[in-house]
Amino acid sequence: RLRKLRKKEAKQRWDDRHWSQKKLDEMTDRDWRIFREDYSITTKGGKIPNPIRSWKDSSLPPHILEVIDKCGYKEPTPIQRQAIPIGLQNRDIIGVAETGSGKTAAFLIPLLVWITTLPTQPWAAPTNPPHVPQIVIATPGRLIDVLENRYLVLSRCTYVVLDEADRMIDMGFEPDVQKILEHMPVTNQKPDTDEAEDPEKMLANFESGKHKYRQVGG
Repeated sequence: RLRKLRKKEAKQRWDDRHWSQKKLDEMTDRDWRIFREDYSITTKGGKIPNPIRSWKDSSLPPHILEVIDKCGYKEPTPIQRQAIPIGLQNRDIIGVAETGSGKTAAFLIPLLVWITTLPTQPWAAPTNPPHVPQIVIATPGRLIDVLENRYLVLSRCTYVVLDEADRMIDMGFEPDVQKILEHMPVTNQKPDTDEAEDPEKMLANFESGKHKYRQVGG
């Protein structure tokens, strides 16, 4: 068995085929590095999962893949290739990419997977009565208003997206964002942020020793 393992490792080490000519289970660390280079994907963080080669090769549920196909998404964009696997692991991420690069789908797809699979768990049914909203979309000021008036509570919120986070900070909404996060359970105060340009301000405000974010550029 050890001999076979060494033979397999040696074969992978000297396999000069391009990653596109290999099956998913044949991909080596070197192949994944080349894959990221080919799609201009850069990452910072620890234990980052491998990106998506294609929708077919992804671990997305069939019903999600069916919706993606109906939307006409033939191939994932660079930001989607790397951000979706991280989001599916329920990990924090700061995504940096140009406008129109597919960031919205990059955070919506893991969110939809979470919402559609959670009710299948027996212990989750009591926590999801039909009158409770599954997704809330709001501007910072309006969300603070409904929180302060107790029209909405975030005690069970498990997924937060700060879309155009850099612009919100530039426009002076940082105190509002911090106030919203304070309404969440302590263990869930980890936003999934998407920025169109410079990530430095968000890194300065949200990255610390307590919360480790995975940065993805594509």
